[in-house]
Amino acid sequence: MSPNFVPMIVSVGNLLLDPLNYRLFDTTSDSSHSDDENWFVDEQDSLIRELVQNHKVSELKESILQQGWLPIDQIVVRRLRTETKMSAPLFVVVEGNRRVTALKDLLHDFREIGREVPKRISQATRYLSVLLIDGGSKEEQDALANSIMGMRHIKGARPWGGAEAARLIARLIDKDEKSPSEVGALLGISAIEVNRRYRTLMAFQQVREHGRTERRLFTLLGEAIRVRTIRTWLDWNDLEKKFLNSERLELVLFLTSPDAADIRHGGGVISNPQAMRDLRHIIDNDAACEVLEKTKSLEQAQRILYSNTSEIEYHEKLNVAIDHLSDLLGKTRKVPIESVSKLEHLVDLLDSVLEGRSHVPA
Repeated sequence: MSPNFVPMIVSVGNLLLDPLNYRLFDTTSDSSHSDDENWFVDEQDSLIRELVQNHKVSELKESILQQGWLPIDQIVVRRLRTETKMSAPLFVVVEGNRRVTALKDLLHDFREIGREVPKRISQATRYLSVLLIDGGSKEEQDALANSIMGMRHIKGARPWGGAEAARLIARLIDKDEKSPSEVGALLGISAIEVNRRYRTLMAFQQVREHGRTERRLFTLLGEAIRVRTIRTWLDWNDLEKKFLNSERLELVLFLTSPDAADIRHGGGVISNPQAMRDLRHIIDNDAACEVLEKTKSLEQAQRILYSNTSEIEYHEKLNVAIDHLSDLLGKTRKVPIESVSKLEHLVDLLDSVLEGRSHVPA
């Protein structure tokens, strides 16, 4: 029998936050624990602290205090898959971890200061309406849970950040052995987008070995993966799922670090997606790329790039002007009297320019 949803009423005390929640990108790992879920119980206090501090739970708490509990979006749960010593059954939150955290932390706040919990909050925490994923195999339940999260947080009204979405995609590909096309159909995105997010997560895991774990780097690496010029320059290998040119990867990591703005290095730092995309212009210019790799200075490389660009534009505009003038003068040898002074001025201007230069541009 395939899994289905069963409405039920539970106490918030019987709900466990999911330590494998995809929001907790930097704090948990799918492979760090066995199938025994007893450890879920021990992680609850630290999970509440993490979600309150870093995932805007305080805003939810304030909203509940002001307006009461509004069950607009259903909380989805599944049974804990390991027996515990507790008499009441426990359920793991699949969808709604932030909202459940807000309720749990509000109860803690009132107990901490010795105040009675407002009735409307107390009622909500004792008689919480949820949907239980029931029936089917563990794999089928997990597939349904992942589908729910994908619909809500990848293409839905409450999108996750790139790292969280990529973790879900990686789980579907690596653990559930789904193809990018199957994942895309499940989550409502293209197979191309699935592959890009998956590659970005693999690249991020690679640079974590260099001690770089900041979330903004995930976004920057996503641009490096997206732009073919940068991806090729870093020698991305799809079989090994990593960048093979370690020296250039080190350079990119340096350019995305605060050290790159140090005055000793000439300044310049890649701190946003557009700056990462602009790196392709330097890579495409041999002289600018050579300077970048030798000096690690984005500013010096840009100086070379812009000077070369100005010279190219100069030649292009000069050639267009010569073509137009040649075409015009070639049609008639008789210059209109009113144009003579303008041509004489042009001759004087050319003489002045050529006398002021040691050589004529090729």
